[in-house]
Amino acid sequence: RGKERERERERGTKMEAHRAITLSALVCLLLPATLAFSPLIPSNLSPSLRSPSSCGRLPSPLRHCTPPLPASSTPFAGRSGAAVLRMSGKPLDPEDMFKNLDEQEESGESGDEDMVEESQWELFKTMCSGRWSGVWLTYDQMGSTQDDVRVDTRYTELTEEGKPAKEDGSDAAVIAHEQVIWAGQVSSACETCTDSADLRTMPLGAYAKGNLGRHVVVGPGVVNGPRVLRSGAMTTEVMLRYGQGRVRVTFQHAPSRKEDTPEDAPPDGLKVFRVVVAREAMAEFPPTQGSEASDPPEEGQPVFWRGVSPFKWHAVWGGNSWTYGPQQGHLLWDVPALEEADAWHGRPRGDNKNTWTLKLPGGLLLQCPNVITAEEVATFRIAWLPRDEVMRRAEVQVTALRPLLEDDEGTVMLAPPQLVNSRVDAYDRKGDLPEVPVLVDKEEDW
Repeated sequence: RGKERERERERGTKMEAHRAITLSALVCLLLPATLAFSPLIPSNLSPSLRSPSSCGRLPSPLRHCTPPLPASSTPFAGRSGAAVLRMSGKPLDPEDMFKNLDEQEESGESGDEDMVEESQWELFKTMCSGRWSGVWLTYDQMGSTQDDVRVDTRYTELTEEGKPAKEDGSDAAVIAHEQVIWAGQVSSACETCTDSADLRTMPLGAYAKGNLGRHVVVGPGVVNGPRVLRSGAMTTEVMLRYGQGRVRVTFQHAPSRKEDTPEDAPPDGLKVFRVVVAREAMAEFPPTQGSEASDPPEEGQPVFWRGVSPFKWHAVWGGNSWTYGPQQGHLLWDVPALEEADAWHGRPRGDNKNTWTLKLPGGLLLQCPNVITAEEVATFRIAWLPRDEVMRRAEVQVTALRPLLEDDEGTVMLAPPQLVNSRVDAYDRKGDLPEVPVLVDKEEDW
């Protein structure tokens, strides 16, 4: 009987091991597909706002929203102060807004879209309005600098009659967007002469409530795109703001084909060929290394050109995260402490071999796919340390080259690139990690 019991125990142990192996295999197979279509939501986030749409994905069903989060120590502020959600010109806090939503749901009225449009319009004005003077640097696929130019970007608020709006932007109906490119500048050597510059003004369009183009405001960041240019290249722009400064990064991918692919066939992928990085400030002159050395930025303002040690990234970070997706809408999350698995800013080479990465002065880390294919969801990442104790991150997922339909002659129509999910983080340094990273092991281990 004792031998039979031992055999039964061995069989039970083998069955448990077999179940564990099977479960692990299923997780490995299903996890990538799940992540490809799930929102960029950290595993340890606690929801602070519920989605304006009942289709939002939340860890637990929430009928009523929790109290609003306290204001961050370094809020994203524009000329009118911290960004607020407004409806009919009246400032609303998140709790009041969702109370109104509940009343509209009970009455059968649908005001979700109007409220989101109003919120996006007010946030866009707060985040972008004004004059931004910056330095644009262009990098090629190898990360080499190809060009640098000064560009002044203006967002002018106008009324319905086309007149300048009030300073607080309460009567602004349109925002005119234009760029002034300093194509050439000549400095005069004599005292009685003046400097000259070749300025080229380019109007880029106008924005209004419900008509922001491809712009989506997500917390202290803005996503513009993805969209296809006339040349056939795809461009994706991501912006992060801190204080009176911001960083804009434009990723451009061009169609690429394999050697055996016909020229009239759809491209096999989109390959990165150009990245433009703009460091901009709401000032008369752009932020440069010389200007920061002679006049250091004040506390609460970014330092664009300082050297940042790689160990500055490795710390305990916490704060707020904003997420957006076409299905779940806009959500705000509280992050007490960022988990190690989600600390991708500490992995400068990325998470796979298909990652194009670039580290720049001022604590700026860029990551994007080297080649975008139709089978995968492309992930764009930006991490920025405007100050040693402050971090801003953006993570954007897009799809491209997805076949839409094919006619009888074999012509394939591709769907336009789409924004799947986006996430923007505003974190502050909470302390040091339990284990401080070191370059080498102890001497006795050698």
